[in-house]
Amino acid sequence: MVSTGLDTQDNREINADLLWSYILKDLENCMPTPSYEMAIKPLGVRSFSEGNLTLITNKAIWSKAIKEKFSGEILRALRKYSRNPEAIFTVIVDKYYTSKYIVELEKPEDYSNKVKATQTQLPLNEIQIDALKFMSSYGINVKYNFENFVVSQSNKLAYGAAKGVANEPGKLYNPLFLWGGAGLGKTHLVNAIGKHILIKHPDLKLKYITINDFTNEFTKIMYQYKGNPHLKNEFINKYRNIDVLLIDDVQFLEGRDGTQNEIFTIFDFLHRNGKQIVITSDRPPKDIPTLTDRLRSRFEWGMLAEIKPPEFETRKEILKLKAKQNEINLSQEVIDLIAKAFTQNVRELEGALNRLAGYISIEEKPVSLEAAKEILNLNTIAKKLTIEEIIKFTAEYYKLEPSELKGDSRAKEIVTARYVAIYLSRELTKASLPQIGTIFGNRKHATILYAYEKTKEQKEYDQNLRIEIQTLRQKIAREYFCT
Repeated sequence: MVSTGLDTQDNREINADLLWSYILKDLENCMPTPSYEMAIKPLGVRSFSEGNLTLITNKAIWSKAIKEKFSGEILRALRKYSRNPEAIFTVIVDKYYTSKYIVELEKPEDYSNKVKATQTQLPLNEIQIDALKFMSSYGINVKYNFENFVVSQSNKLAYGAAKGVANEPGKLYNPLFLWGGAGLGKTHLVNAIGKHILIKHPDLKLKYITINDFTNEFTKIMYQYKGNPHLKNEFINKYRNIDVLLIDDVQFLEGRDGTQNEIFTIFDFLHRNGKQIVITSDRPPKDIPTLTDRLRSRFEWGMLAEIKPPEFETRKEILKLKAKQNEINLSQEVIDLIAKAFTQNVRELEGALNRLAGYISIEEKPVSLEAAKEILNLNTIAKKLTIEEIIKFTAEYYKLEPSELKGDSRAKEIVTARYVAIYLSRELTKASLPQIGTIFGNRKHATILYAYEKTKEQKEYDQNLRIEIQTLRQKIAREYFCT
C-alpha cells in the first residue's frame, strides 16, 4: 500500500489540517470543478478526533448540498487517508467563518449588473448563481449565452446542435464539430454550451481549453520536466476525469504530432465512456492538411456543423442587439449602412460599432449617416477589389509576373513582393487566411499568417518598405475607391 504520509497508531493523533489537505487533493481530481471550487475547497477544518472530522462553512445551503450530494465522496476519501473504515464527518455552519480559498469576485453591484446582462431564461438558485461567479476561473466567458446569439439560416444547424448538446451532454451529437471563418460565432456557441451545462448540470466536470493552451501544457511536461511519468500521468488523468471537454481552435493542431497523439488518446477514452466533446475550427477536418487520418476520422464521427457569414437581415439584427447591449443609439439608416458594408463576420460589425461608439462618446451627440460613412471609411467602393487584382498591381509595381508571386521561388525580391501582396490582401479584402493561401499557390494558413505578421512588423522600422506599401495602396485606392 502506498504511504499517505498519515501513518499512525492512533487516528486521534492525525493532524486535521494535513488530513484535510490529502482529502482535498483527492476530491479535486474526481469531483466536478464548480462543485469542488464552490462547496468543498472553501471548507475549513475544526478538528479530527475519535474518527470524526468536523468541517466548517459559512453558508447553510452548502452544508445541505454537501450532505445530500457529496457525502459519499468525502467519506470515501476520509476513510482512505485516515485508515479508519468507520470514520465520519460533520459540517457546521459558522456565518463568521472566512475561507482563505474564497475567490475574489467583482464588486457586488458590478456582478449584479453582469448577472442581469447575461441572465439565461433558466430560474437560477443560489448554487447556480455561485456557478456563474466561478466560470471565468476555468475559461468560460459569462457574457456568451444562447439568448444573445442571433439565429439565422447561416448558423441554424450549429445553434440547434449546440443547444442539444448543452441540454443532454454525451447523448446527442458526440463529438460536435463547429467550423467556420473567424468572427462568425464559434467561440460564442462553445462558451454558451459551457455556461448552460454548468448551470443546468452542476454535477458534471467540465473543461474549456484552446488547442494552444493544451499544447503548451503538454510541451512543458515533455520538455521542461523531461517527460516526468508522475506529471504526465497527472496530466492524462486530469483530462480523463472530465465529463465535458470543449476544445477551441483545433486547426492549430496542424503539424503538432505529439499533441495530436495525446488528443487522440484523450478523445478515445472520453468518447468510449460517453463523455461529451465539442470542437471548434476555422475549417472542416478534411481541410486540416497534416491532421492524422485516425484523428480526422474521430472528429468526423459525430455532427459537423458549419457557421457561414450572416445574411443582411441577420447582420442588422446583430447590430441592433449589440447596440442595445452597449447602449449605443443608432438610426436605422446607419444600421443599414453598416450591415451592407461589413458582410463577412460578426467581429467586423462589432469593430464598426466600437468606432461609432467612440465618436458618440467624444462628440456627445448621435452619429449621422454622413459622419458614419466618414468614420468607417465608406465613401464608397466603386468595384470589388479581389486578391488577383492585388497580385496584378504588386507584380507590376515590382516588375514581376503574377505567377512568380504565386510560385515557389525564394529569390529575395520575389519573396518581398509576395509578402507585400499577402499583406495587402489581408488588409484590403475580407478574405480569410485559408482563402488567401489558396490563391497564393495553395499555401498553408500558417505560412500566410507568418508573411502577414512579418511584413506588418518590418514596415514599422523599414522606411523603404513602408513607402512601397503606401504607394501601392494609393495606386489601388485611385482605381477602386472614390477618395
